[in-house]
Amino acid sequence: MYTKQDLEKRRQQLSEKQKLLLKKKLSKQETPNSIQDRSKNIPTTPLSFSQQRLWFLNQMDPNSPAYNEPAIGRLTGKLDIKAFKNSLAEIMRRHEILRTEFILVNEQPMQRVKTSVDWNVEDIDLSDLSKSKQDSQLQKLINDAILKPFDLKQDLPWRAVLIKLANEEFIILHIWHHIASDAWSMDVFMREFETLYQAYSNNLPSPLPEMKLQYADFAFWQRQSFTEKQLSYWKQQLADAPTQINLPTDFPRPAVKSFQGGRYRFNLPQNFKIQLNHLQQQTRTSLFMLLQAVFAIVLSRYTNSTDILIGTPVANRQKPEIESLIGFFVNTLVLRNNLSGNPTFIEFLKRVRQTSLEAYQHQDVPFDLIVESLQPERSLSHTPLYQVEFILDSISFETKQVNGLTITPIKIDSPISKFDLTLRIQENDLNGIWEYSTALFKQETIERMTVHFETLLKSVLAEPEQTISELPLLSKAEYQQIVIDWNKTQTTEYSFKQCLHQLFEKQVVLTPNAIAVSYKNQKLSYQELNIKANKLAHYLIKQGVNIEQMVGICIERSLEMVIGLLAILKAGGAYIPLEPTLPSNRLEFICKDANIQIILTQSWFVDKFQNINTFCFDKQEDLIYKETNPQTLVNYKNLAYCIYTSGSTGKPKGVLIPHKAICNRVLWHINTFGFNSSDRVLQKTPFSFDASIWELFSPLFIGGQLVMAEPGGHQDVNYLIQTLQTEKITILQLVPSLLQILLDVGGFEKIPNLKYLFCGGEILALESVKRFKRINNAALINLYGPTEVAIDATFWRIPDNISKVLIGRPLSNVQVYILDSYLKPVPIGVPGELYVGGPGLARGYLNRPELKSFIPNPFPNSSDRLYKTGDLCRYLSDGNIEYLRRVDHQIKLRGFRIELGEIETLLTQHDLVNQAVVLIKEKVIIAYVVSKTN
Repeated sequence: MYTKQDLEKRRQQLSEKQKLLLKKKLSKQETPNSIQDRSKNIPTTPLSFSQQRLWFLNQMDPNSPAYNEPAIGRLTGKLDIKAFKNSLAEIMRRHEILRTEFILVNEQPMQRVKTSVDWNVEDIDLSDLSKSKQDSQLQKLINDAILKPFDLKQDLPWRAVLIKLANEEFIILHIWHHIASDAWSMDVFMREFETLYQAYSNNLPSPLPEMKLQYADFAFWQRQSFTEKQLSYWKQQLADAPTQINLPTDFPRPAVKSFQGGRYRFNLPQNFKIQLNHLQQQTRTSLFMLLQAVFAIVLSRYTNSTDILIGTPVANRQKPEIESLIGFFVNTLVLRNNLSGNPTFIEFLKRVRQTSLEAYQHQDVPFDLIVESLQPERSLSHTPLYQVEFILDSISFETKQVNGLTITPIKIDSPISKFDLTLRIQENDLNGIWEYSTALFKQETIERMTVHFETLLKSVLAEPEQTISELPLLSKAEYQQIVIDWNKTQTTEYSFKQCLHQLFEKQVVLTPNAIAVSYKNQKLSYQELNIKANKLAHYLIKQGVNIEQMVGICIERSLEMVIGLLAILKAGGAYIPLEPTLPSNRLEFICKDANIQIILTQSWFVDKFQNINTFCFDKQEDLIYKETNPQTLVNYKNLAYCIYTSGSTGKPKGVLIPHKAICNRVLWHINTFGFNSSDRVLQKTPFSFDASIWELFSPLFIGGQLVMAEPGGHQDVNYLIQTLQTEKITILQLVPSLLQILLDVGGFEKIPNLKYLFCGGEILALESVKRFKRINNAALINLYGPTEVAIDATFWRIPDNISKVLIGRPLSNVQVYILDSYLKPVPIGVPGELYVGGPGLARGYLNRPELKSFIPNPFPNSSDRLYKTGDLCRYLSDGNIEYLRRVDHQIKLRGFRIELGEIETLLTQHDLVNQAVVLIKEKVIIAYVVSKTN
C-alpha cells in the first residue's frame, strides 16, 4: 500500500536517533535472508509465483491482451532521436527482465535471459496527414498496439513505438507485458530514462551504476525462501469467504471471462480533502483505509452482503535491494470487510484498519500461493477470490523537462479490464477512474455508482457516527425519481369507492337486455342475471348472512357460479371459493378456519361438507324472494372475498380482500385498456385463483359478455383453442405455462378477434413472447402481483423488440418500493425486495395475526401500510421493474402460489418420515425424505 515515496516521507519525519535505530533493525532483518546474485552459469531460472500465474493465463488464452500495460507520452521540443533510442536500448541492456523469454523446460515454465537481442523502436510518421486524419490514425495505432497480444515464448515483453506528428512533436507508446513490469517499474524506467537522455544528448557516458541484482535473482530467492508457515494467516483470514461477489450486472455473466473493458473518469470535490484529512487524524487511519471502507459499504449495499472481499495491489518491495529493479514484484492483498451488525461508520473503519494492518504485515505471501492453498471453486467466468479491486494511486507521472525536451504523460482509456470492477483514486487530487467489464456493465450504471460513492462519502464526512444502514446512497434527484415521481399513479378517472356488485348493478340499468353471461347454449341478460342474483341474495340474508360473513361456494364453472358470487356480495357477505378438486382435509380446514355457516354448492359435492348448511343450485326450486337489489349497509371498506393460499408452516393462509382493493384493480384494467361492450372475455381460470376475479367482473362492468368455459376446460388445450375461435374472444388471460402449451399445439394464428392477451401468475418466458408475437397481433401484457395486493400490482405492455421480459410499472393508485433489509430505497439497477402500497392491499390474513407481511409505510403517501412481497426485483433506468427471484422458498406453479415449506411440514407429519426436503425442478415438485427407520 505504501510506495517508495511514502516510505521516504515517513523516514524523513523520524528523528536522527529513530533513523539510526531503524537502520540497525533493517540491517538485522535483511542480512540472514538477503537476495543474492544467482550464478550466471545457470541458463534458466524458475518464474516467480506471480509470473507463473500470468504465464499459465497466457497459455490458456494466448490471444488475450488482458495483461498488456500501456504508457504513452507526448514529446515536444527538439528530440535527439539517437540519444532517445540509445537511452531505451541501455535500459533494455541494464534490466535483464526486458530481454527475457519464457520457455518450457521439462514441462515447467522457466525464464531465460537473451544475451543479445534484435530489438528496435518502431518508427511511424504521421506528419503529412491532416489534423483530423492524424488523430484518427493515432487512435487506431494506440488501440492496435494495446490489443496486440504477446507471445511469451518468443516475444520480448516490451514494445515501443515512436510516432511523429510534426518536426517537434512526437508520441512515444510503450507496451509492457505485466509479467515483466508493474507500476513501480514505470517510475524506475522514467528516472533512468531522464538520466540517460540527459547524458547521451550531451555526448556523455551513462552515469548509472551497474546493476547488482536482476529480477531473476529475486524469483530464484523467492522460490528458495518461501515456507508453508507464511500461509497460515491467510488461510485463517479467508476461510469460508465467498468466492464471488454478486454485483448486479446489466448483462449476464459470460461463461468465459471477457477482458473487454471501459473507463469512466470522475473528480471528487476538492473540499473533501480537508475533511478527509481531519477524519484520518481522528481515527488514526490512512486515506486508503478510509476510501476503501466507503467503497466496501457501496458494494455491500449493492449486493446485500456483509462479507465483502476487495483486492488491492501492493508494491511488495520491502527489501531495499530490489527498489531499483524493473520487474513484476507487485503482490495482491485480499481485504475481507466485515459489515455485520450494522455498525456505525467509525466502528466499521476500526475493523478496516485492523484488517488492513494485518494484511500489510503478511503482504509478502504471494497471492497465487494463497489461491492454490485455499483452492476456491474455480471458474473461467471470474477471477479467483475477488472480482473487485481498489487502488489508491500515489505515483503520478508529471510533465518532465529533459535537455529541451518536454515529456507529457497522456491518460489513455485502455479497452481492457482485468476485473469486473476497479476503482482507482489519485491521492494528490482525488481524481478517480472506474475500470469496468463491458461484458457486465453499461457506462450509465458506472455513472450512477459514482454518484452513490460520492453521496455516501459526503455523508460519512458529515456524520461518521451514523450506522451503515442510515448512510444515504441515493442522491436527492434519484430519491425523488424512484420514490416520488415513479409512484405518482393517482388518477381521478374513476372512483374505487364502490362495491363490486354495485358497479354491476349500474351496468344493469344501462344495458338490461344485453347478454351478460353465456355457458354452452345458455345465456342470461344483465337483467336476468341481476334478478337471479337478487333472489339468492335475499335468501342468504334470510339465512342470517350479513356484512362480512364468510360464505363458501363450491361449484363447477357454470351460470350458477356467477349468480352465486354476485348473490353473496349483494347480501353483504364475503365469498370463499372452495375448489371442488381440493383434498377433503384442505376443504375441512378452510371451513373451520373461516367459520363458514353456509355453502352454495351442487348436490354431487354436498358430501364434502358435514354439519354445514348447504344450498344446492340443482336441487333448489325457483326462489320466490325479492327481485330487487338488496339494500344493505355494506361499503367499499368491507370484505369482498377471502382466498386461501399456501403457508410455509403447513397451515394455509386466508387472504382478506376488501371491495375497494378489487374494484381499484378491475376499474384500472377497464380504463387502461379501453374495454367496452363489444368485448367478450373467456372465464376459464379456477375461481380459487384470484386472477379469475377480473375475468368474472371486468365484462360485467362495461356491458360486455362473460363467456364461461366448461368445467375442466382450462386443462383441454384443443377445447380452449376451439372456444377462442368460435366464441370470438377478444380478451384472454393465460398463465405462462398454459401459453407455452397452447403455442406448442398451435392455433393462435386462427384467432383474429383477440385484442389483448394478459399473462400473469408465473414468470413469462422471452421465447414464449417472441413466438406469440410472430403469429398474432394482439397486445401482450405481462401482469405481476400476489394475492395480497388484489391480483396485480404492476403491468408491462410488451413491445415488439425486447431482450428480457419485465413486470413494468405500478397500476393506478398503487405505489411500489424496492427496499433493502433496512427498508431503505435501493438505487436503480440494484436488487431489493418489492413492497406494495395503495388501495389494492389486503386487510391481512384471517386468524393469523402473527404473520408480519404488512408493515407501516415509511414513505409519504395516502397508503398507511406496505405489503412485503418476498420478491427480489430491481428498477431499470426507464422506471420499469425487472423481477429477479424469490427471497424465500415460495414458488409459482401453473399460476398457483405454493410454499415448499408447507409440503415439507405435511410430509414430516407422517409416522415414518424423519426429515423432508422439497425442491422444484423444471416445473415438477420433487420431495426427498429421510425415514425414521434410518
